[in-house]
Amino acid sequence: MFYDHDAIKSLLASIVSALSSATGVLLLVGVSQGDVTRLGAAVQQIGDGVVGVISFFLFSISLFGTLYVFFKQTKHFLFKRHNADPEIRYVEVLPGTESAQIADAIPGNKIRVAAWR
Repeated sequence: MFYDHDAIKSLLASIVSALSSATGVLLLVGVSQGDVTRLGAAVQQIGDGVVGVISFFLFSISLFGTLYVFFKQTKHFLFKRHNADPEIRYVEVLPGTESAQIADAIPGNKIRVAAWR
């Protein structure tokens, strides 16, 4: 991974330090209750925006994941995977079917169209 527990602890310590420093500066300047309320509302709007972006990102992952799984289950993809698998000698499909047309489009001779008997 790109992080470890010490890095997370350091990040959290930095955030707490920054918040305490900002609070100290605001107290020195003499911020009013109305200013704090407006600041809290602004932070809440930022949080709502971040939640919206994360929700969109998670929805996109779900959508693209579904499309990818759909694509991986097509006959063309499965035949290509079987063609590349060294443990499969060959796959035989019935002539005159949609699978036969797909098998003809895949290079190599592992995916075959069966001969009529």
